[in-house]
Amino acid sequence: MSILNGYRLVIEVLLQLLLPCNVVHSSVSWYTSTKQVVFGKDVILTCCTGHPLLNSKDCPVRQWSGGPDRNGLMYNGYSSNEEKYEEEANLTTSQFSLKIKNFSESDVNVNYTCSCGFNTFTRKLALNNTHFHYVPTAFNITVDTKYDTVKVKIDCNKIYPQPTCSVNIGNRLVFKDELPVYKKNGMFYSLKFKKEFALAVDDCNKIPVVKCELCGQCSELKSIEYLGNQTQKCAEIQNQSTLYENVTMIDVESTKDASNINTTVVTILVVSGLIVATGIIIIIVRELQKRKRDMVIKQSSEIGGQEASEILIERNINNCGVFIKQHVICYQPDSTM
Repeated sequence: MSILNGYRLVIEVLLQLLLPCNVVHSSVSWYTSTKQVVFGKDVILTCCTGHPLLNSKDCPVRQWSGGPDRNGLMYNGYSSNEEKYEEEANLTTSQFSLKIKNFSESDVNVNYTCSCGFNTFTRKLALNNTHFHYVPTAFNITVDTKYDTVKVKIDCNKIYPQPTCSVNIGNRLVFKDELPVYKKNGMFYSLKFKKEFALAVDDCNKIPVVKCELCGQCSELKSIEYLGNQTQKCAEIQNQSTLYENVTMIDVESTKDASNINTTVVTILVVSGLIVATGIIIIIVRELQKRKRDMVIKQSSEIGGQEASEILIERNINNCGVFIKQHVICYQPDSTM
C-alpha cells in the first residue's frame, strides 16, 4: 500500500505541475504562466485554487511568500515591495497571479509558496535551458574572408542558454551546432568561438552568413545575423587552383642528398685546381732556374775565355724564395795539341 500511495503522490504532483488550472481542482498549486522567462523582464506565476475567489469561504486569504528573502510577498493584493511584486487577480475565476518585476538571477532557483486560506503549495522556480533566457547586451561576430578561407569569431561575456549558431557560404551550410562554453559566469555562460572554414571552388562570389538563435520564442531578440564580405571572384579562385596544381613537390631528404653530392664535387674540383696550379708553379720555377744557369755559364765563358785553367764559378741565385747553387768548370785547351 505504501508503494501505491507513493505513486499516487507523484502523479498528483505531476498533474499539479503540468495541467492547467481549470483541470486541477483537488488542491492549490502554481505554475509559471510566462512561457519564455527573460531575465530583466516581468515574470508571472499563477496560483490555481480550485474554487472561485469571489465570496469563497475556502479562500478568505490570498497570499504569496518565499523568493530570495523567504518573506511574505503579497497578501490579498497588498505588496511587500511594490517595485518588485504585484498581484494580478480576477475574483470571478479560481486563480490569482504574482508578477515578479525585472526578473533577476536572485529570483530563480528559490522556493515560492501560494496560499489560499489554509491550503498552500510550495515548489522551486528552477532554472532550465528551455524556458529561461538571458539575452546578451553584447554579442560580437566577426567574419574574415580570404582567398581560400573564411574565419569566424564569436565573443559573448554573458548569455543563457548556449546559442545554436550556423555558418553558410551562400546557400551551402558549413556549420550548425551549439557553441561551446568558454566558462561559467555565475549561472550563465561566457562564449569564445573561433573556427576556420575552407572555401570550395563553387564558393566564389558568395556572401558568408553567420546566424545565432538566442531565444526563438522571445519577442525581444530572437536571433542575430551577420553578413561577411563577399568571397573572391570565380575566375581568381580557378586561377589560384591551377597555380597550386602546377606546383612541384620537393622531397626534403632528396634535396639534402643532392646538396651533399654537390659539396663533394666542389671540394674535388678545388683540390684538383690547387694541384694543377702547384704543378704549373714548379714548372715555371724550374724554367727560371735553367735560364739563370745558362746565363751564368755564358758569363763565366766570357770572363775566362780559353785562358782559364780551371775556374770555379759559383753563383748564388735567389729566385722566388728558392736558393740555387751552381758549379761550372771550364778547361784550358791542351798546348801540345
